[in-house]
Amino acid sequence: MVDAILFTRPDPRIGPAATDLFRVKRVLEIVLTVDGIEWRYPRGTVRRKPGAATELIVLRDDAAPLDLAAVPGVVAAAVIDKEDGWLCWFGDGRCLLAESCRTMALARSEIESHCCPAGGYEL
Repeated sequence: MVDAILFTRPDPRIGPAATDLFRVKRVLEIVLTVDGIEWRYPRGTVRRKPGAATELIVLRDDAAPLDLAAVPGVVAAAVIDKEDGWLCWFGDGRCLLAESCRTMALARSEIESHCCPAGGYEL
């Protein structure tokens, strides 16, 4: 089973919010491109796409594709298929870095470490 979670930071006084991308209305497919390889979920297809930019796109049934880098407050997204996946970091309207990640627990830990201010959250 594939997990795909978008992490946003709507309020800097608290930790990041997590949204399951497969629970977003009208989502048909999630397309992840890293290092010239494109994965499509939930179909599980893989194909080479030489020279393609690293990106994470959501395809919806009634709208243009949504580049997750454009979502307000986005920090990162993780797509994990069994024990193989990617943690994508966003900034400046694009994917800045895609790191290999084996589990969603590891992804959440990395994101929490990145987002937590020195001294903890304010609440």
